[in-house]
Amino acid sequence: DGTEAGNAAKPLGFFGPRGIAAGADGHIYLADTGNKRIVVTDDKGTFLYQWGSFGAGDGQFNEPIGVAVDADGTVAVGDTWNARIQYFASDGNGKTNPMPIATWRISGWQAQTYDDPYIALRSGRVAAAVPKKNAVSLSGTNGTETLRWGGTGTDNASFINPSGVAFAPDGSVYVVDRENRRVMIFSLP
Repeated sequence: DGTEAGNAAKPLGFFGPRGIAAGADGHIYLADTGNKRIVVTDDKGTFLYQWGSFGAGDGQFNEPIGVAVDADGTVAVGDTWNARIQYFASDGNGKTNPMPIATWRISGWQAQTYDDPYIALRSGRVAAAVPKKNAVSLSGTNGTETLRWGGTGTDNASFINPSGVAFAPDGSVYVVDRENRRVMIFSLP
C-alpha cells in the first residue's frame, strides 16, 4: 500500500514492479512501483531488506520505475512521478543507506503518465530516458546534466518514446526507441 507499515508487513508482496538490477555482490534490487519502495533480495529471491514509502521526502518515492546499481554498490532510483533521481550509497554493512546522498530533477518526467522512463548507472554516470521529451539525459552522480540528446523523429539521432537504457562495458549507451521499434547505440564523449 506504499506505507512503511504496509511494506514491512508484506516484504515480498509486490504491486506493479517495473525495474530490476543486479549488484556485483549478488543482491537483486527491485523497483516495487505500486508500493513505492525498493526491495533487495539475494540471488535466490530471499528477502534481505527494503527502503522507501510513499512521499516526496528524502528516501521516499512516488512511482519508482528505474533502478540501477554501480560496481561500487551505489544505487540510483528513478523516482518518476517526483520527477527526480535519488542516488544512494552503501552503508558499509552490505546494505544501502536509505537516505540519498544526492537528488536531482529530470526535466520532462511527469506524474500520472505511464511512459516508464528507465535509468542506467555505470562508473558514476547516470543515463535516464525522458519519453515525453523524446530524449536521453546523461548526468554525473552529483546531478549535473552533462549531455542531453534526441528529439522527435526517425533518423539516427532521434526517438519517439524512448524507454529502456543500458550501459555497455565500453561506456556506450543502448536506448530502446519504443515507438520506432528499434534499439539504438550511442558512443559518448
